[in-house]
Amino acid sequence: MNTSEIIRHQQLAAFLLGKTEELSPAVVEDIRKKNPSYNLLFEIISTIRKHREIDLTAVEAVEDPPFEKVEDMLLQLISGESQEQDEQQFLKLLVSSPTFYRRLMEKLDTIAPRVEFEPVEEIREGVVSVRSDDELLDVVLAQARTTEPNRVEAAGVGIVQSILDKIDQLAARLRPAPRYAFAIPALAALVLVSYFVLRGFMESPLSQYRWDTDVPYQTTGIALRGAEAIPEANLSATATEALTVHQQLKDLLTLGLGSYLRTDYQQMIATLERGLTSLLSLQQALPQVKNELSGYDSNLVSDMQKLVQNYYFYLGVGSMALSQTRKVDLSENERQQYRQKALTFLVRAREFADRYDISTSNREDYFLGLTYALSHEIEAARNVLENIPQDSEYYSDARALMKQMTR
Repeated sequence: MNTSEIIRHQQLAAFLLGKTEELSPAVVEDIRKKNPSYNLLFEIISTIRKHREIDLTAVEAVEDPPFEKVEDMLLQLISGESQEQDEQQFLKLLVSSPTFYRRLMEKLDTIAPRVEFEPVEEIREGVVSVRSDDELLDVVLAQARTTEPNRVEAAGVGIVQSILDKIDQLAARLRPAPRYAFAIPALAALVLVSYFVLRGFMESPLSQYRWDTDVPYQTTGIALRGAEAIPEANLSATATEALTVHQQLKDLLTLGLGSYLRTDYQQMIATLERGLTSLLSLQQALPQVKNELSGYDSNLVSDMQKLVQNYYFYLGVGSMALSQTRKVDLSENERQQYRQKALTFLVRAREFADRYDISTSNREDYFLGLTYALSHEIEAARNVLENIPQDSEYYSDARALMKQMTR
């Protein structure tokens, strides 16, 4: 069943118009808990309605936008860069167009964050429900009272350390939903108790980053426009090629961001690296076509420059995250190679931000410092982080990171 068939368009339109006979708020809430795509859809709707009063009672049929416009509209809404007219059009299309609704849900299916559970055969009984880390700890401690305390000591600290990542993943999976069933037999409880006790002594100062469940950088401040409406017949061959490459790179970045939001960093990097040759081509063409393209659209050249800068930045952040995630089985040498790639891409992103005068609030410097720290190059990390100015939104994070590196 397609996601858009879970709630029929007629039901959704009636719900948006305040008619709750077929689709009650309680049903919507239940669907949101079970389906990430609908959760994201209703989150967007709720956000719009919190700060806009949009009259949908007399909505006329609106022409369906092309698919790339749907992507563009969605990116603007998620990034917080949408204007009132964009939000009006979004809600009116939802009410009036079954085609737009279907296309929208297809796109949301690819980018909505999901939590997937893998069966653990060793856990067979003693199922309990927990709502928080505190409640988890209470359950673990209660289970541990009936377990021999010397079992952990016999196992050795090295073995406990080797399972910390698995326990981290297991605990992290409890957070996205209000209640999950979680089985804790005596042995698991024993290991968990040791984990909580030893955590303060054994964890890295950078362990607050949960690479497998949370992206390191929230995607704000990026907007990708749809297909360019410029008459190519009036352009030079170089400018026409630049437009084509620009659109291809936007498509790849959109797909890459979908994987990034799902913390599928390996797929993200594979997607973005497909565009590296085209990225270099666009970089080289920009100085040649700048004046020509500016004559047609004053914002187009700026959009291309920002795309190049963002492309390198997300390649850098994605490579850094891939070096840390435990979703992919990589050797330490492979992880270090991805950290080196991250450094290269982030340096390029910083260079292009300076060259094109793009304000990024020193995000590149912060993630450069973080990547150096993850590579155990503490002095290099400190040199970068110390230069982040006080008016940067990353200043306090940089200071906190430097403080952690001194522990």
